This record gives sequence, structure tokens and C-alpha cells, in this order.
Amino acid sequence: MYAKIQSIYGFSDYQIAQLRFTFRTVISEISKLIILALIFRNTLLLFIWAAILLRLTRASTGGIHCGSYISCL
Repeated sequence: MYAKIQSIYGFSDYQIAQLRFTFRTVISEISKLIILALIFRNTLLLFIWAAILLRLTRASTGGIHCGSYISCL
């Protein structure tokens, strides 16, 4: 997939690495939100507000970076 994008748009290897990182990050964050929403489905409205506040806070502070998906979750 990335090779096709690279050949069509003429992206450098560095730009492809940035795209990979971006896609992985977005997919990882969405999957964690879905998992947590399933865990807290009984209090879903409260979870949504907490998730919004967490996203706003994390966007401005950078957040904590863990070594693996499970430890981040």
C-alpha cells in the first residue's frame, strides 16, 4: 500500500515513514477508545466526557508514552 502511494505521489522514504507513524497512531488511539468504551458501556456518557477532556489535555501536554500497546491501554 505504501509503495503504491509513494509511486503515485512521489513521496520520499521519510514522508512514507511519517504516514506509517500517523496511521498507526490514529488506529491505535481509536482502538483504545473503543476498548475502553466497551469496558465502561454502563456509564457511556460519563466515559465520553472523560475521553473528551483527556484528549484536550493530552493534546496540550503531550501525554505519557509507554513502550507497548497494552501498557498504554
